[in-house]
Amino acid sequence: DLAFRLLLLLGGRKMELLSATWDEFDLQQQTWTLQPERAKTGRGIVIPLPEQAIIWLKEAKYLGCGSDYVFPAISRQTKPHMGQTTLNAAIQKLRAKVDGIEQLNVHALRHTARTHLAALGVQQEVAELILNHTLKSQGIVAVYNHHDFFDERKAALTKWADLITSLLNHQ
Repeated sequence: DLAFRLLLLLGGRKMELLSATWDEFDLQQQTWTLQPERAKTGRGIVIPLPEQAIIWLKEAKYLGCGSDYVFPAISRQTKPHMGQTTLNAAIQKLRAKVDGIEQLNVHALRHTARTHLAALGVQQEVAELILNHTLKSQGIVAVYNHHDFFDERKAALTKWADLITSLLNHQ
């Protein structure tokens, strides 16, 4: 549930989150530093964490019982962190319980985040950077503009977190 929520909120890639270690997170500074070698794009990124993400991460830390991994493996697996099949199985169970989400999958969470960011009025380049996409579509602008939009990404993720929280509170 926490992995699912964090993926939805942050628009992250499944294995980047599931294999994350606590040393990547600074809960005081409210950041997650994803190193280039762990990022699908090969580019590192500092991800701003809204307050709701911090709450969920603290809960994950408590449940992790001192593991180095944010989402440790819950059974003996080949990896010390939660595997992608564990999250896929959880989503499969969710699909069986809730009408109308037959098409739900982990990648759909990124689509959902991106769509809602647009609906919230978030600038295109900010929303794309939240998903850690390369700004290829911006042509020459992407070549010359190296601003990381950190503050803008944090504000956008905070708006998105507020919406998610309000929806969760009205369940």
